[in-house]
Amino acid sequence: MATARTKLPPSPTRFDPEAESDPLILRLFDATFRFLASLKLAIILLMTLAGVLAFGTFYERNHGIQAVQLDIYQSKWFALLLALLGVNILCAALIRFPWKKRQTGFVITHAGLITLLIGSFLSLKMADEGRVGLPEGESTAEYVRTEFPVLRLQKLDPETGAPTRRFVVPFAPGASAWETERLARESLLPGSQTRRELQRAGLYVLGFGLIIGGIAVTRLLRDFPRFVEAMVQGAMIVGGLSVLWSGWSLNLVPRREVLSHPTDPFRLAVTDFLPSATEPQPRHEPSEDGIPMLRTALMIKPPGAPEFSDGLDGRGWIVSNKRLGRGTLDVGPAAIQFHDLRGERGRQALADFLEPPADPSIPTARFHYRDLKGQDRAFNWVIREEDATRLEGGNVLKAGKSQLLPDSDLTATLVGVIPLPTRDRTLLRGLEPAMLNLLSEMGEAADEPAIRAAVFKVRQGQGPEVSHFGWAGLPLAPSVVPLSQAEASDKALLSINFFDPPKFEPGETPMSTRLSVIDIALAEGGFLYYRVFGRNGLRSPERLKIAETVPLFGGDQMPMQLALRVDEFLPSGRTRMVCEPLPLPPNRMAEEAVPAAQIELSVNGETRSLWLPRAMGFDPEYQLVEFADGPWQISYDFDRRPLDCQITLHDFDPSNDPGTTARMAFRSDVTVSEPNARPEPPTAFARLEVGDNFYFLNRPRESFLKTANDRFEPFDGGPAETAADLQAEVRRTPPPIKITMNNPLARNNWKFFQASYQPMLDRNRQPTGSYISYLSVRYDPAWPVVYGGCAVIVLGIFVQFYMRAGVFTEQGKRGREKQAEGEPGVESATKSTASSAPRDDL
Repeated sequence: MATARTKLPPSPTRFDPEAESDPLILRLFDATFRFLASLKLAIILLMTLAGVLAFGTFYERNHGIQAVQLDIYQSKWFALLLALLGVNILCAALIRFPWKKRQTGFVITHAGLITLLIGSFLSLKMADEGRVGLPEGESTAEYVRTEFPVLRLQKLDPETGAPTRRFVVPFAPGASAWETERLARESLLPGSQTRRELQRAGLYVLGFGLIIGGIAVTRLLRDFPRFVEAMVQGAMIVGGLSVLWSGWSLNLVPRREVLSHPTDPFRLAVTDFLPSATEPQPRHEPSEDGIPMLRTALMIKPPGAPEFSDGLDGRGWIVSNKRLGRGTLDVGPAAIQFHDLRGERGRQALADFLEPPADPSIPTARFHYRDLKGQDRAFNWVIREEDATRLEGGNVLKAGKSQLLPDSDLTATLVGVIPLPTRDRTLLRGLEPAMLNLLSEMGEAADEPAIRAAVFKVRQGQGPEVSHFGWAGLPLAPSVVPLSQAEASDKALLSINFFDPPKFEPGETPMSTRLSVIDIALAEGGFLYYRVFGRNGLRSPERLKIAETVPLFGGDQMPMQLALRVDEFLPSGRTRMVCEPLPLPPNRMAEEAVPAAQIELSVNGETRSLWLPRAMGFDPEYQLVEFADGPWQISYDFDRRPLDCQITLHDFDPSNDPGTTARMAFRSDVTVSEPNARPEPPTAFARLEVGDNFYFLNRPRESFLKTANDRFEPFDGGPAETAADLQAEVRRTPPPIKITMNNPLARNNWKFFQASYQPMLDRNRQPTGSYISYLSVRYDPAWPVVYGGCAVIVLGIFVQFYMRAGVFTEQGKRGREKQAEGEPGVESATKSTASSAPRDDL
């Protein structure tokens, strides 16, 4: 059943929109003023605020504290909502001017609300927050603004490595992942751009439709109560604004922000961002101009295990060296070697790979040369220790075995098998730079500290002897490399493929004992072959297919089984160091998440791209970036601001729950002094005045109070002690202050709260017994306005609802007079007074 609305008389104002005599501008102003002061707008704003706060609760639970702060509470639209609410409160109070005495509580309450909103706005603009990390015994005069990340750049001097110029670039990535890679992949699909533009257009149409419908819904809900109309209208308008915001924030292309200024000597751009990321790790992906690589799985089945498991956990990538065609992965019980045997020399090496020597247990050098008729020939030289050249003091005691290669004029003399170090340059003094560079590259490709080489002296006819090398496991390495200026010839008379069977020796632990060596060879056409060296010798080479499990050794009756599988193969790929997303529960995001950004840094036309995790500690963590113009350093860090004081942590005391190792509470004992204040000079205990605070130089983490000429006690109370040495060196300090979870340190407009702590570790990652205390810092000069507004609101509510019927009303006065005369009816008079209060008081 429809109910008729009670039409309230118009408020006594000088502007009446119904009066035709008033100018149009005044009528428009009056209509706007009435709308801003209306109860309908108040209901809409309060319901919107309640809905936003409710949504913020769920948003925080799903995305974390930082996300809800950046996306909701610190957003411009939320500030606009609070500003509209303040305007509504102000207009609602002004439209009732001049106020009556009975409206005192109403006026006080609205004044408190406006004061609170003004204080909140001032806090938003003037307040600041951050953290301080203090090891015991250390001081600081600055704090870290954890909500304001920056990128720090330093140009280094090429000779000294010292910074010559420094730059700080603000960076505001937000709380959500940019999803650059996903958007880049989608942009490659046909029609993806059109679909996203249509999606944005649809959101715009829906948003404007909801707003227009919210405005027009008033005519359809005339027969309903006002609050129902306001609720429906508010919900539709807020929904329309939310849909419009979704369309506006929809990314059509991958996000990219250029942070540098045109006058900077560099160009800095951010191309991707992850709010929670792993440390930089290699990513292997296809590339047209790359090198071959494959991902292996070492399948291990320990004794008693029901099935195989990948001992490499999906990280068994092996990348071939571009020049030497070799990559190595050493995993303890097995070493996996990947050889790229393509090209002219690769085909020759592949033939040797597939046709090993007759006796694979003996080192063998296979010579490849051309005979007198110009035909390709191969000759196997079984290397025995007694056939090598013997030296003593640089003199040849016995010449090595010589051999005229069949059907040729080439004579080879065995020098021996020599292990050449690849990492210790001190053992290679006097060698030519070409040999040093080759040995270093071999060490990286083979992951070995030394490479065994079969060394021969080869002579053609009566010509000079030239040193030739056969490198174990590196058939594509050059056979002739000058050792010194005396052997500057680089003309190879032949090539040598040195087959050197691995030696298996017991390791310190069962998992470090080498059990097998697996060679994987890549042939033309992308075909893979493998062979296995084990304690039982060499298994003949066979074809290897992707995702095929190859048993290496062991069986159903053996205590351990080992198998190999190639899960992925890239004939041409590249390796990039990237940060991957690291999912964390929202309640752990704020403390444990480590954001990372992908940046592009360009200097004089050169561009470098790299991932930067944010600094973990309270000191910047720089990464070196090399340019032809000189090296640069860059760090993803926090903004840092000075404190108005210097704070020193003397002692940190964590307390456990009784009978457990769980922390019950923790406390920081600090002293506060002027910024950059120098500590008091050391003095003797006897020179202290009674009542001075101090600490012994040999006990810097404990603070004491001198209570008598030879007595002292802990500053916070405790058993007194007698000074054993009155001349012991001490240092005066200001009175220490305890900071606990519920007892912050307040100084001027600064407050320091005990937030968390971290044990300090030594080089072996063992606790040292000392701690780092983390304090939350807040600077808020507007807090008196905020608290004052709250106090005024409480006072106004008290006046309005408790004293309203008994202070200013005539019936209240008569009731008190009757009560003084002993007449009844006081309670009924009060009730009638309250019930007869005019509606516009609300």
